[in-house]
Amino acid sequence: MGVQLVTNARVREITIDDNGNADGAVYYDSMGIAQVQKASIVVMACNGIGTPRILLN
Repeated sequence: MGVQLVTNARVREITIDDNGNADGAVYYDSMGIAQVQKASIVVMACNGIGTPRILLN
């Protein structure tokens, strides 16, 4: 277990499981390609504009 920090990426949405818990994210990498990252813990650390945008998706 560890942390993977992805730079130069833009999160499209936080994915959720059947119970409504966050279980990963869909993001665009530095080349603009959509990637899916599953996780047991999801931490949102966005700016004042990015966080509401993601939460509204």
